[in-house]
Amino acid sequence: MKRWLLLENDRSPPAPQRHARLLVAALFAVVAVTTGSCQATDDALLIGRLYGDASVGCVWVGRPRGGLEVDWPFAVSIQLDPVRVSGPGFIAQEGDWFRLVGGTRPDVPVTEGCPVPEPESGKFVAGSVSYFGDERPADETGTLEP
Repeated sequence: MKRWLLLENDRSPPAPQRHARLLVAALFAVVAVTTGSCQATDDALLIGRLYGDASVGCVWVGRPRGGLEVDWPFAVSIQLDPVRVSGPGFIAQEGDWFRLVGGTRPDVPVTEGCPVPEPESGKFVAGSVSYFGDERPADETGTLEP
């Protein structure tokens, strides 16, 4: 059974449009990036906005003051200052929405000082990025079952 981790219930409009948007980001709003850095489960969805803290060295999906730290799929790179996550076909900036398929792993430790509500639960290991963009994604997709 799939679990839903909805960390952002703010349905207000996204932050003002960023002037440095790349065309590729607009063309590939839905992507499927697979092969995580460690074995991911596919029993949960994480929906929230991208945030990070360069002084601590972590990136999370949720709310500005905390969420779940993400262990991103292998093909995804992370930049902390400014916060940016990029992968095949997308470049996301702080405040962008994500819907990730994966699960929390207690054996994947959270970065010390990262603002997560339950660090002992471990990082959210993302098996795939099913959405990113300026608008809040749908809560359900109907395509998660094999």
